[in-house]
Amino acid sequence: MLVTNIFIIAGLLREPSKYMTAYNLYGSEGCHLCEQALTLCLSVLPKEQLNQIDIVDQETVAHERETLVELYGVHIPVLEKLNSERSAVNQKLFWPFTLEQIKELKCK
Repeated sequence: MLVTNIFIIAGLLREPSKYMTAYNLYGSEGCHLCEQALTLCLSVLPKEQLNQIDIVDQETVAHERETLVELYGVHIPVLEKLNSERSAVNQKLFWPFTLEQIKELKCK
């Protein structure tokens, strides 16, 4: 039993991203506000948890019906906290957001 538990724990350590909350930061290349948002996000969130998504290069994401440009074109940057069980309850912060708001989102 102890050996089995050690292997399970070792497996968790090898793939930590599978068990961490993930975040999407929607933006586009050349967007200075997106660069500011990235700097803010990285001061609170580990780089491994933050996916940068260019809304022009990547047309859609699996949990959205509309294109990313339709959803976020005039709102970028947008930070989204992903819920692995139900994407309908993903939480989003629209720019302008603050360091405190990112911290609050992380704790929810």
